[in-house]
Amino acid sequence: LYTDLTALFTMMRAQGITLGLLSNTGFIQVRTLRRLMNGLGWDTHFSFQLYSDETGYSKPDEQMFRRVMEQASGLHSNLMPAQIWHLGDNSVADVQGALRAGFQATLTDIVNNPLNKLLNERCICLT
Repeated sequence: LYTDLTALFTMMRAQGITLGLLSNTGFIQVRTLRRLMNGLGWDTHFSFQLYSDETGYSKPDEQMFRRVMEQASGLHSNLMPAQIWHLGDNSVADVQGALRAGFQATLTDIVNNPLNKLLNERCICLT
């Protein structure tokens, strides 16, 4: 859907943004997604990847967002939930789940709120 994802990921990392991937994998198995991420070279841009069929939980379950917090806290000391910005395409699973966890959250889609537009409007850097 995005022709410039690799460039976006590279730019985000260069700005000091830590990227993590959190995905419900109801229709595509994690081994397929991991092969895809690896094949596209995107896995190198993400500090961690969490998939529902590996964790046993699906968004909006608080356990999924707790795992994000655990992973991110291992990378950044004194990290607060409000410092995490969760982008997702589902208002219930992504936005409501993230907000309940104390994260910032934004609903994104390719037409009305594309990732590249959001990033141009807002820079989130975790230090």
